[in-house]
Order: sequence, then C-alpha cells, then structure tokens
Amino acid sequence: MARDTFLLTSSDWEGDGPLAFVLLGGREINYDMGYGNPHGFVSSEVKEIARALDGVSIDELYQKADPAKLKQLDIYPQIWQHQPKEQCIGYLTEYLKGLREFVQNDRVHKSRPDRVPELNSCP
Repeated sequence: MARDTFLLTSSDWEGDGPLAFVLLGGREINYDMGYGNPHGFVSSEVKEIARALDGVSIDELYQKADPAKLKQLDIYPQIWQHQPKEQCIGYLTEYLKGLREFVQNDRVHKSRPDRVPELNSCP
C-alpha cells in the first residue's frame, strides 16, 4: 500500500492527515490476515477520509507521478521501469478510483455509532 500513500502524500511510508490513512490510520484490529493486522476506522474518520479523497484529482496524481521515483524507492509492485507510464501509473490511478468509491460508499452506508468494537477474533 505504500504505492497509494506515495501518490497521495508524496512519501513512501509516512504522511500526515487523512490521505495517509492507507498505512497510518485507524486502530489496529487483533487479527492477522497474512499482510499484518488490518486497521478499522470509526465513522467520523471515514467521513474525514472521504472528504479528503473528494479533493484528490486522479488526473493531477497521474500527471505528477514519477515512475523513476517509485523505482528508486522500491515501491511495490516494481513495474515502474518495465511498463510505460500509461500502464504502471494508470494501474495505480484505477486502483485509487476504486478505493475512493469504496470509502465514499462506506461513508454513505455507515450507520454504526462512532466507536471501535473490540475484535479479538474473526470468523
């Protein structure tokens, strides 16, 4: 997910604010899904992330994206030097469109109170 954080924050593993949510936000849920523990967000955080993503121009992200910088930072999936920008950065911007849609849908359908339940195990 560093690739998404990089496009949104211009940093590979850091960032501030709601656009750094992919790697740094939410509360860790005690359940390893193979890529580490997932993070959960309360409804107010989802709304803040959705508002921040509303202000993101996918076209501007595409224009400023630099495949050479992604390669230099060894950002997964290491396709940056093998694919034209249209394909490798297009892959990311399409993924971000889906991520934005997911967050927007969650913001609209979130009906739980602003709390994080204790999740010690998942089915």
